[in-house]
Amino acid sequence: MGLAGVVGIVVAYALERDELLVAGSACVLLVGSGLLIARARRPRLEVERDFGREVAAVGRPREVVVRIRNAGRRASPAVRVVDRIPWRERQEPLALDSIPATARRREIELGYTLHPPRRGRFEIGPLVVEHEDWFGFARERLELGGTHTLLVVPELVALAGEVLRPAQGDGAEILARSVVAGRDDDLSTREYRPGDALRRVHWRASARHGELMVRQEEAHSTTVARLLVDTRADGYPDLGPAGTSAHFEWVVRMTGSLALHLDALGYRVSFAESGAGSDDDTQLAALDGVGDALARSRTLLLSLAEIRPVDVDAEEGEARAEPTADDEPGPVFAVLGDPAPATLDWLVTHRAPGSQPVAFLAAGATHAAARLHETGWTIVRYEPDAPLDAAWRLVPDAR
Repeated sequence: MGLAGVVGIVVAYALERDELLVAGSACVLLVGSGLLIARARRPRLEVERDFGREVAAVGRPREVVVRIRNAGRRASPAVRVVDRIPWRERQEPLALDSIPATARRREIELGYTLHPPRRGRFEIGPLVVEHEDWFGFARERLELGGTHTLLVVPELVALAGEVLRPAQGDGAEILARSVVAGRDDDLSTREYRPGDALRRVHWRASARHGELMVRQEEAHSTTVARLLVDTRADGYPDLGPAGTSAHFEWVVRMTGSLALHLDALGYRVSFAESGAGSDDDTQLAALDGVGDALARSRTLLLSLAEIRPVDVDAEEGEARAEPTADDEPGPVFAVLGDPAPATLDWLVTHRAPGSQPVAFLAAGATHAAARLHETGWTIVRYEPDAPLDAAWRLVPDAR
Protein backbone atom coordinates (compact mmCIF):
# COMPACT_ATOMS: atom_id res chain seq x y z
CA MET A 1 0.00 0.00 0.00
CA GLY A 2 2.86 2.38 0.78
CA LEU A 3 4.36 1.85 -2.67
CA ALA A 4 0.96 2.42 -4.28
CA GLY A 5 0.64 5.66 -2.34
CA VAL A 6 4.04 6.91 -3.50
CA VAL A 7 3.22 6.02 -7.13
CA GLY A 8 -0.15 7.78 -6.78
CA ILE A 9 1.52 10.97 -5.54
CA VAL A 10 4.03 10.96 -8.40
CA VAL A 11 1.30 10.39 -11.00
CA ALA A 12 -0.89 13.06 -9.36
CA TYR A 13 1.83 15.68 -9.78
CA ALA A 14 2.55 14.53 -13.33
CA LEU A 15 -1.09 14.68 -14.40
CA GLU A 16 -2.13 17.44 -12.02
CA ARG A 17 -4.91 15.27 -10.55
CA ASP A 18 -5.85 16.37 -7.05
CA GLU A 19 -7.88 13.23 -6.34
CA LEU A 20 -4.84 11.02 -6.97
CA LEU A 21 -2.78 13.21 -4.67
CA VAL A 22 -5.34 12.81 -1.87
CA ALA A 23 -5.57 9.05 -2.34
CA GLY A 24 -1.80 8.59 -2.50
CA SER A 25 -1.22 10.75 0.55
CA ALA A 26 -3.86 8.79 2.48
CA CYS A 27 -2.13 5.48 1.63
CA VAL A 28 1.26 6.79 2.74
CA LEU A 29 -0.26 8.21 5.93
CA LEU A 30 -2.00 4.93 6.79
CA VAL A 31 1.15 2.89 6.25
CA GLY A 32 3.26 5.36 8.25
CA SER A 33 0.76 5.28 11.08
CA GLY A 34 0.74 1.47 10.95
CA LEU A 35 4.53 1.36 11.23
CA LEU A 36 4.45 3.64 14.24
CA ILE A 37 1.78 1.52 15.90
CA ALA A 38 3.63 -1.71 15.11
CA ARG A 39 6.83 -0.30 16.58
CA ALA A 40 5.00 0.85 19.69
CA ARG A 41 3.47 -2.64 20.09
CA ARG A 42 6.79 -4.43 19.45
CA PRO A 43 6.88 -7.47 21.73
CA ARG A 44 9.64 -8.01 24.28
CA LEU A 45 10.12 -11.75 24.39
CA GLU A 46 12.70 -14.11 25.89
CA VAL A 47 13.29 -17.40 24.09
CA GLU A 48 14.54 -20.78 25.31
CA ARG A 49 14.73 -24.06 23.38
CA ASP A 50 14.71 -27.64 24.56
CA PHE A 51 15.83 -30.41 22.17
CA GLY A 52 15.42 -33.12 24.77
CA ARG A 53 19.01 -34.05 23.96
CA GLU A 54 21.64 -31.89 22.31
CA VAL A 55 22.41 -34.75 19.90
CA ALA A 56 20.22 -35.86 17.00
CA ALA A 57 20.67 -38.38 14.18
CA VAL A 58 20.56 -37.70 10.46
CA GLY A 59 17.09 -38.21 9.02
CA ARG A 60 15.44 -38.80 12.38
CA PRO A 61 12.82 -36.31 13.56
CA ARG A 62 13.74 -34.27 16.59
CA GLU A 63 11.05 -32.54 18.62
CA VAL A 64 11.85 -28.99 19.68
CA VAL A 65 10.09 -27.17 22.49
CA VAL A 66 10.32 -23.37 22.38
CA ARG A 67 9.54 -21.53 25.60
CA ILE A 68 8.60 -17.91 25.00
CA ARG A 69 8.34 -15.54 27.93
CA ASN A 70 6.86 -12.06 27.94
CA ALA A 71 9.57 -9.78 29.34
CA GLY A 72 7.53 -6.61 28.87
CA ARG A 73 5.32 -4.69 31.24
CA ARG A 74 2.16 -5.18 29.19
CA ALA A 75 0.58 -8.03 27.31
CA SER A 76 2.41 -8.93 24.13
CA PRO A 77 0.49 -8.83 20.83
CA ALA A 78 -0.56 -12.00 18.99
CA VAL A 79 2.22 -12.79 16.51
CA ARG A 80 3.51 -15.50 14.17
CA VAL A 81 6.87 -17.09 14.95
CA VAL A 82 9.26 -19.48 13.24
CA ASP A 83 12.77 -20.63 14.13
CA ARG A 84 15.59 -19.92 11.70
CA ILE A 85 17.30 -23.19 10.74
CA PRO A 86 20.49 -23.69 8.69
CA TRP A 87 19.02 -26.09 6.11
CA ARG A 88 16.06 -26.11 3.75
CA GLU A 89 12.96 -27.48 5.37
CA ARG A 90 9.35 -26.46 5.03
CA GLN A 91 8.22 -24.71 8.18
CA GLU A 92 4.78 -23.34 8.86
CA PRO A 93 4.81 -20.24 11.10
CA LEU A 94 3.36 -20.94 14.52
CA ALA A 95 0.63 -18.72 15.93
CA LEU A 96 1.62 -17.24 19.28
CA ASP A 97 -1.29 -15.84 21.22
CA SER A 98 -1.03 -12.73 23.33
CA ILE A 99 0.99 -13.41 26.49
CA PRO A 100 -0.26 -11.60 29.59
CA ALA A 101 2.13 -9.63 31.76
CA THR A 102 0.88 -11.30 34.95
CA ALA A 103 3.46 -13.36 36.82
CA ARG A 104 1.58 -16.67 36.57
CA ARG A 105 1.02 -16.67 32.82
CA ARG A 106 4.05 -14.94 31.35
CA GLU A 107 5.30 -18.00 29.44
CA ILE A 108 3.95 -20.09 26.55
CA GLU A 109 5.38 -23.30 25.07
CA LEU A 110 5.29 -24.08 21.37
CA GLY A 111 6.57 -27.19 19.65
CA TYR A 112 7.70 -28.18 16.19
CA THR A 113 9.71 -30.98 14.54
CA LEU A 114 13.12 -30.80 12.87
CA HIS A 115 14.40 -33.29 10.28
CA PRO A 116 18.21 -32.87 10.10
CA PRO A 117 19.27 -33.80 6.54
CA ARG A 118 23.00 -34.05 7.23
CA ARG A 119 25.46 -34.42 10.08
CA GLY A 120 27.32 -31.54 11.66
CA ARG A 121 27.07 -28.84 14.30
CA PHE A 122 24.18 -26.46 13.65
CA GLU A 123 22.91 -23.30 15.28
CA ILE A 124 19.11 -23.26 15.59
CA GLY A 125 17.60 -19.80 15.88
CA PRO A 126 17.10 -16.96 16.39
CA LEU A 127 13.32 -16.84 16.57
CA VAL A 128 11.78 -14.84 13.73
CA VAL A 129 8.72 -12.92 14.97
CA GLU A 130 6.28 -11.30 12.56
CA HIS A 131 3.60 -8.92 13.80
CA GLU A 132 1.28 -6.26 12.36
CA ASP A 133 -0.50 -3.12 13.41
CA TRP A 134 -4.17 -3.32 14.42
CA PHE A 135 -5.44 -2.77 10.88
CA GLY A 136 -2.89 -4.80 8.93
CA PHE A 137 -1.42 -1.77 7.12
CA ALA A 138 2.17 -2.42 8.28
CA ARG A 139 4.12 -5.55 9.13
CA GLU A 140 7.34 -5.84 11.10
CA ARG A 141 9.74 -8.79 11.28
CA LEU A 142 12.06 -9.23 14.28
CA GLU A 143 14.72 -11.73 15.29
CA LEU A 144 14.57 -12.42 19.01
CA GLY A 145 16.56 -14.63 21.32
CA GLY A 146 19.88 -16.27 20.65
CA THR A 147 20.78 -19.58 19.02
CA HIS A 148 21.10 -23.06 20.44
CA THR A 149 23.55 -25.69 19.20
CA LEU A 150 22.29 -29.01 17.85
CA LEU A 151 24.85 -31.69 17.06
CA VAL A 152 23.70 -34.11 14.35
CA VAL A 153 25.51 -37.45 14.24
CA PRO A 154 25.43 -39.96 11.36
CA GLU A 155 22.90 -42.76 11.55
CA LEU A 156 24.80 -45.99 12.10
CA VAL A 157 23.64 -49.58 11.73
CA ALA A 158 24.20 -52.85 13.56
CA LEU A 159 26.51 -55.18 11.64
CA ALA A 160 26.15 -58.97 11.54
CA GLY A 161 28.29 -60.85 14.04
CA GLU A 162 29.36 -63.83 11.95
CA VAL A 163 32.44 -62.32 10.30
CA LEU A 164 34.75 -61.95 13.32
CA ARG A 165 35.10 -63.97 16.48
CA PRO A 166 34.82 -62.05 19.75
CA ALA A 167 38.03 -60.90 21.36
CA GLN A 168 38.83 -61.74 24.98
CA GLY A 169 36.16 -60.35 27.28
CA ASP A 170 32.38 -60.09 27.31
CA GLY A 171 32.00 -56.85 25.36
CA ALA A 172 28.88 -54.70 25.18
CA GLU A 173 25.94 -54.96 22.81
CA ILE A 174 26.05 -51.54 21.14
CA LEU A 175 23.63 -50.00 18.72
CA ALA A 176 24.36 -46.40 17.83
CA ARG A 177 20.71 -45.70 17.12
CA SER A 178 19.98 -46.31 20.80
CA VAL A 179 22.37 -43.52 21.76
CA VAL A 180 20.71 -40.86 19.66
CA ALA A 181 17.22 -42.12 20.46
CA GLY A 182 17.85 -41.98 24.19
CA ARG A 183 17.82 -45.72 25.03
CA ASP A 184 21.03 -45.67 27.05
CA ASP A 185 20.15 -48.78 29.09
CA ASP A 186 20.34 -51.00 26.00
CA LEU A 187 24.03 -50.21 25.63
CA SER A 188 25.05 -51.53 29.05
CA THR A 189 22.64 -54.43 29.66
CA ARG A 190 22.02 -57.94 28.40
CA GLU A 191 19.49 -60.67 29.12
CA TYR A 192 19.64 -62.48 32.47
CA ARG A 193 21.54 -65.77 32.47
CA PRO A 194 21.40 -68.48 35.18
CA GLY A 195 24.05 -67.74 37.76
CA ASP A 196 23.95 -63.94 37.40
CA ALA A 197 23.83 -62.13 40.71
CA LEU A 198 20.53 -60.42 41.46
CA ARG A 199 22.37 -57.25 42.43
CA ARG A 200 23.27 -56.84 38.72
CA VAL A 201 19.60 -56.77 37.60
CA HIS A 202 18.73 -53.53 35.80
CA TRP A 203 15.08 -53.05 36.74
CA ARG A 204 14.26 -50.20 34.36
CA ALA A 205 15.60 -52.10 31.36
CA SER A 206 13.83 -55.25 32.57
CA ALA A 207 10.50 -53.44 32.72
CA ARG A 208 10.91 -52.15 29.17
CA HIS A 209 11.99 -55.48 27.65
CA GLY A 210 9.55 -57.63 29.62
CA GLU A 211 12.34 -59.93 30.85
CA LEU A 212 15.15 -59.75 33.35
CA MET A 213 18.11 -57.69 32.13
CA VAL A 214 21.45 -57.39 33.93
CA ARG A 215 24.29 -54.90 33.74
CA GLN A 216 27.12 -56.06 31.52
CA GLU A 217 30.69 -56.43 32.54
CA GLU A 218 33.12 -54.43 30.47
CA ALA A 219 35.56 -56.11 28.16
CA HIS A 220 39.24 -56.12 29.10
CA SER A 221 40.72 -57.20 25.80
CA THR A 222 44.27 -56.50 24.71
CA THR A 223 43.56 -57.42 21.09
CA VAL A 224 43.65 -54.31 18.92
CA ALA A 225 41.43 -53.83 15.86
CA ARG A 226 42.74 -51.06 13.61
CA LEU A 227 40.55 -48.86 11.44
CA LEU A 228 42.32 -46.88 8.73
CA VAL A 229 40.18 -44.03 7.44
CA ASP A 230 40.91 -41.98 4.32
CA THR A 231 40.27 -38.39 5.37
CA ARG A 232 42.24 -36.78 2.54
CA ALA A 233 40.16 -34.64 0.21
CA ASP A 234 42.01 -35.99 -2.85
CA GLY A 235 40.53 -39.41 -2.14
CA TYR A 236 37.00 -38.24 -2.99
CA PRO A 237 36.55 -37.10 -6.61
CA ASP A 238 32.88 -36.35 -5.96
CA LEU A 239 33.75 -33.79 -3.26
CA GLY A 240 31.62 -30.68 -3.90
CA PRO A 241 32.42 -27.03 -3.24
CA ALA A 242 30.48 -27.20 0.04
CA GLY A 243 32.67 -30.08 1.22
CA THR A 244 29.98 -32.71 0.64
CA SER A 245 30.73 -36.15 -0.81
CA ALA A 246 28.40 -39.15 -1.00
CA HIS A 247 31.40 -41.50 -0.80
CA PHE A 248 32.82 -39.73 2.26
CA GLU A 249 29.45 -39.92 4.03
CA TRP A 250 29.41 -43.68 3.37
CA VAL A 251 32.94 -43.89 4.80
CA VAL A 252 31.88 -41.99 7.93
CA ARG A 253 28.88 -44.23 8.54
CA MET A 254 30.84 -47.44 7.95
CA THR A 255 33.67 -46.24 10.21
CA GLY A 256 31.27 -45.58 13.07
CA SER A 257 29.24 -48.77 12.61
CA LEU A 258 32.35 -50.93 12.34
CA ALA A 259 34.07 -49.30 15.31
CA LEU A 260 31.07 -49.91 17.57
CA HIS A 261 30.72 -53.46 16.27
CA LEU A 262 34.36 -54.24 17.05
CA ASP A 263 34.07 -52.59 20.44
CA ALA A 264 31.04 -54.76 21.19
CA LEU A 265 33.09 -57.86 20.35
CA GLY A 266 35.69 -56.86 22.92
CA TYR A 267 38.42 -55.43 20.70
CA ARG A 268 40.36 -52.30 21.55
CA VAL A 269 39.64 -50.07 18.57
CA SER A 270 42.46 -47.93 17.19
CA PHE A 271 42.04 -45.29 14.46
CA ALA A 272 44.50 -43.94 11.93
CA GLU A 273 43.64 -41.16 9.47
CA SER A 274 45.34 -40.57 6.14
CA GLY A 275 44.80 -36.83 6.49
CA ALA A 276 46.45 -36.54 9.92
CA GLY A 277 50.15 -35.63 9.88
CA SER A 278 50.36 -36.01 13.67
CA ASP A 279 48.24 -37.00 16.65
CA ASP A 280 47.20 -33.36 17.01
CA ASP A 281 45.60 -33.46 13.54
CA THR A 282 43.30 -36.43 14.18
CA GLN A 283 39.58 -35.88 14.00
CA LEU A 284 38.36 -39.23 15.34
CA ALA A 285 38.32 -39.53 19.10
CA ALA A 286 40.45 -42.27 20.61
CA LEU A 287 38.30 -44.85 22.41
CA ASP A 288 40.99 -46.50 24.51
CA GLY A 289 40.51 -45.63 28.16
CA VAL A 290 37.16 -43.84 27.66
CA GLY A 291 35.08 -45.40 30.42
CA ASP A 292 32.31 -47.84 29.63
CA ALA A 293 30.66 -48.86 26.36
CA LEU A 294 28.13 -46.04 26.50
CA ALA A 295 30.83 -43.41 27.02
CA ARG A 296 32.90 -44.81 24.15
CA SER A 297 29.97 -44.85 21.76
CA ARG A 298 29.04 -41.25 22.63
CA THR A 299 32.64 -40.10 22.26
CA LEU A 300 32.88 -41.67 18.81
CA LEU A 301 29.54 -40.33 17.62
CA LEU A 302 30.39 -36.79 18.64
CA SER A 303 33.64 -36.89 16.69
CA LEU A 304 31.92 -38.42 13.65
CA ALA A 305 29.44 -35.55 13.60
CA GLU A 306 32.08 -33.05 12.50
CA ILE A 307 34.72 -35.09 10.67
CA ARG A 308 35.48 -33.76 7.18
CA PRO A 309 37.91 -34.35 4.29
CA VAL A 310 41.08 -32.29 4.65
CA ASP A 311 43.44 -30.87 2.05
CA VAL A 312 46.95 -32.28 2.38
CA ASP A 313 50.04 -31.00 0.55
CA ALA A 314 51.73 -33.58 -1.65
CA GLU A 315 55.05 -33.34 0.21
CA GLU A 316 53.38 -33.49 3.59
CA GLY A 317 51.37 -36.49 2.50
CA GLU A 318 54.51 -38.59 2.02
CA ALA A 319 55.44 -38.55 5.70
CA ARG A 320 52.97 -40.60 7.71
CA ALA A 321 53.30 -42.34 11.02
CA GLU A 322 53.89 -46.09 10.74
CA PRO A 323 52.46 -48.67 13.13
CA THR A 324 54.70 -49.43 16.09
CA ALA A 325 56.60 -52.70 16.04
CA ASP A 326 54.94 -54.01 19.18
CA ASP A 327 51.41 -53.78 17.74
CA GLU A 328 49.75 -57.15 18.28
CA PRO A 329 48.26 -58.91 15.25
CA GLY A 330 44.58 -58.15 14.95
CA PRO A 331 41.95 -57.31 12.36
CA VAL A 332 42.76 -54.37 10.10
CA PHE A 333 40.10 -52.54 8.10
CA ALA A 334 40.51 -49.60 5.73
CA VAL A 335 37.50 -47.48 4.82
CA LEU A 336 38.24 -45.55 1.63
CA GLY A 337 36.85 -43.63 -1.30
CA ASP A 338 39.20 -43.58 -4.31
CA PRO A 339 42.52 -43.09 -2.49
CA ALA A 340 45.40 -41.09 -3.94
CA PRO A 341 48.82 -42.73 -4.51
CA ALA A 342 50.20 -41.22 -1.27
CA THR A 343 47.32 -42.76 0.65
CA LEU A 344 47.95 -46.16 -0.95
CA ASP A 345 51.59 -45.99 0.15
CA TRP A 346 50.40 -45.12 3.64
CA LEU A 347 48.00 -48.08 3.67
CA VAL A 348 50.72 -50.54 2.69
CA THR A 349 52.75 -49.58 5.77
CA HIS A 350 49.79 -50.41 7.99
CA ARG A 351 49.50 -54.01 6.89
CA ALA A 352 50.79 -55.79 9.98
CA PRO A 353 52.44 -59.22 9.54
CA GLY A 354 49.97 -62.06 9.87
CA SER A 355 46.92 -59.82 9.49
CA GLN A 356 44.16 -60.26 6.92
CA PRO A 357 43.48 -56.62 6.02
CA VAL A 358 40.18 -55.70 4.40
CA ALA A 359 39.62 -52.50 2.41
CA PHE A 360 36.19 -51.05 1.70
CA LEU A 361 36.73 -49.28 -1.62
CA ALA A 362 34.54 -47.18 -3.91
CA ALA A 363 33.32 -49.19 -6.89
CA GLY A 364 35.07 -46.93 -9.41
CA ALA A 365 38.51 -47.03 -7.75
CA THR A 366 40.08 -49.46 -10.25
CA HIS A 367 43.72 -48.37 -9.88
CA ALA A 368 43.56 -48.43 -6.09
CA ALA A 369 41.95 -51.88 -6.11
CA ALA A 370 44.80 -53.31 -8.23
CA ARG A 371 47.48 -51.81 -5.96
CA LEU A 372 45.87 -53.02 -2.75
CA HIS A 373 45.25 -56.48 -4.17
CA GLU A 374 48.93 -56.78 -5.09
CA THR A 375 49.94 -55.98 -1.52
CA GLY A 376 47.67 -58.57 0.09
CA TRP A 377 44.51 -56.63 0.84
CA THR A 378 41.04 -58.11 0.49
CA ILE A 379 38.82 -55.69 -1.45
CA VAL A 380 35.13 -55.07 -0.78
CA ARG A 381 33.58 -52.72 -3.37
CA TYR A 382 30.65 -50.46 -2.54
CA GLU A 383 28.39 -47.85 -4.11
CA PRO A 384 27.66 -44.75 -2.02
CA ASP A 385 24.00 -45.73 -1.73
CA ALA A 386 24.82 -49.33 -0.74
CA PRO A 387 23.57 -50.51 2.68
CA LEU A 388 26.40 -50.88 5.18
CA ASP A 389 25.35 -54.31 6.37
CA ALA A 390 25.30 -55.62 2.78
CA ALA A 391 28.92 -54.53 2.26
CA TRP A 392 29.89 -56.04 5.62
CA ARG A 393 28.48 -59.43 4.62
CA LEU A 394 30.89 -59.47 1.68
CA VAL A 395 33.88 -59.55 4.03
CA PRO A 396 35.46 -63.03 4.03
CA ASP A 397 35.07 -65.04 7.24
CA ALA A 398 38.00 -63.97 9.40
CA ARG A 399 37.24 -66.23 12.35
